[in-house]
Amino acid sequence: MSTLIATYFKHRYQNFNYRIGSLTEYFKFNPLDANAVLSELHEMKAKVLSPVEMEILSENIGLSQVAI
Repeated sequence: MSTLIATYFKHRYQNFNYRIGSLTEYFKFNPLDANAVLSELHEMKAKVLSPVEMEILSENIGLSQVAI
């Protein structure tokens, strides 16, 4: 799952967040809500990389190098 989708998911479904100790990556849905969430995720369009993102991937450089 891309970082953008994961961030959106955590924000959008924060009411369903199910913490396990310090871990926050778990969610608890009833079957009806789970089906609605899956449908919404399937409707999301694929991320199209910008030219800068494509350059980063093609050069295989880390984000720390880009930020400097």
